[in-house]
Amino acid sequence: FARRSLDDLRDFRVSWEIFEEALQRCIDHWTKVGSKSSCRKLRPIERKFVKARLSSEELRNDMVTFDHFNEFCKWWSPSLKTLITLSSEWQCEQPLLLHGFVGRSESEKTLKAQSVGTFLIRLSESKPGWLAITFNDSKKSTKHNKIKIKPDHCLVNVDDKGFTLFFAKGRRSYETLSDLVFDCRKLVKLAEGGDKRAEFGRVISNYATSGNAGGGSNESSNGGGAKRLAVPHGRSSRGRRDESKSETKNERDDNPQSTS
Repeated sequence: FARRSLDDLRDFRVSWEIFEEALQRCIDHWTKVGSKSSCRKLRPIERKFVKARLSSEELRNDMVTFDHFNEFCKWWSPSLKTLITLSSEWQCEQPLLLHGFVGRSESEKTLKAQSVGTFLIRLSESKPGWLAITFNDSKKSTKHNKIKIKPDHCLVNVDDKGFTLFFAKGRRSYETLSDLVFDCRKLVKLAEGGDKRAEFGRVISNYATSGNAGGGSNESSNGGGAKRLAVPHGRSSRGRRDESKSETKNERDDNPQSTS
């Protein structure tokens, strides 16, 4: 395969079924936690999302071409790095801590008819490697003077230093995703049910028990791969870094108005 010319590669194609299976094996390989024998499988809604990322049009004869794959990797490579960083959260399924491969509109549908403060965390569509948090917020209607529940979104940058939440008046950085979730008062309960502190607290507890910082078990044997955060998930939110100079007490829980 390595000897194939670029022209040969451009003609190379595989079926969606084979591509889907290979993608699942890749995710399992890099996000397996400890000695856990089973790994989380992509849900039908996530497979549909990935298929849409491969091509804006319907895949011809359900075949994935080299051009499809080449374009997909621009989003997939940094997104996989984030999944590796959050392996422990990714493997939590009951309830889901990371909804992963879900778009903006589907996230809003998931939160429809749920209470204020219900949220889910997913991979950003527009910013590869970033997270997006979709949550139900309360909006006051000026016409009828009533409080309405409306979905909103905010972006979280993920890098080797931690997690940076962007909101209307600035940004704030945290060492771990758990710290971010615990600190944001607008995030109350998970979309599939469960208090945020109880469910994310399980990840912290598992970390303390296993000594696993939440990354793929294959990292050390593969030259580091996509680098994991070196800080444990149980660190206090006192380690957050506030980067908004003009932030006031009332502005601390503001969120950006347009994200993906």
